[in-house]
Amino acid sequence: MLVLYKFCFSKEKNLFRYLWNTFRIIPKSISFYKVALTHKSSEQKDTQGHRINNERLEFLGDAVLGSVVAEYLFKKFPFAEEGLLTDMRSKIVCRESLNKIAQQIELDKQLIVNEKQHMQYQFIKGNTFEAIIGAIYLDKGYKTTKRILYKLILKNFDEKALNEVKNFKGLLLSWAQQKQKHVELKLVQTVGEGYGKQFVVHLFINDEFKAEGQGSSIKKAEQQACQKVYTTLFC
Repeated sequence: MLVLYKFCFSKEKNLFRYLWNTFRIIPKSISFYKVALTHKSSEQKDTQGHRINNERLEFLGDAVLGSVVAEYLFKKFPFAEEGLLTDMRSKIVCRESLNKIAQQIELDKQLIVNEKQHMQYQFIKGNTFEAIIGAIYLDKGYKTTKRILYKLILKNFDEKALNEVKNFKGLLLSWAQQKQKHVELKLVQTVGEGYGKQFVVHLFINDEFKAEGQGSSIKKAEQQACQKVYTTLFC
């Protein structure tokens, strides 16, 4: 009955509906979300005259988002070095990416902002998305927040993440070193001439053929062969 009231009669009924339709959550404390959607330009104040804005929740949401993404990448790429993991995480949580996600879920339509100053803030949507993540974390906990982030950001990220990897050869060699395996890359063929020239490389692990790579340079051919093997092993 209480849930029905929130969705039909509460003065925040539109916000309740938005949160359910977008994240499949029923808030325990709607106040977290109201603050998360309040931009500083609105100059909102509480009953004691204190200014209300979402910057503290944005700070918290940024930390939670970074934690979830870091865990995902750590498990997804078990032999990636720290620098590569950091680079991929930065690409996922950059303001441009978060702005796009906020736009997709129409978060800007819920935002409480001074419309005259709205256009001055380039990443207002992405920042608000982080604030909402902070609100969800406080209200529903880490497990629910993680589920939502996997659905919105990470569920379809596998292919994109792989495309961001530039050094599959390094990943594979790191794995081989830890497992005491011998990786060998052999140039077996050159096709064409001039700008259309293609190189064909075969990859062997412990003298066993594993994959063929082809590219406009030996390096690109090696990377393709290593990507094929690495994705077969871990993806």
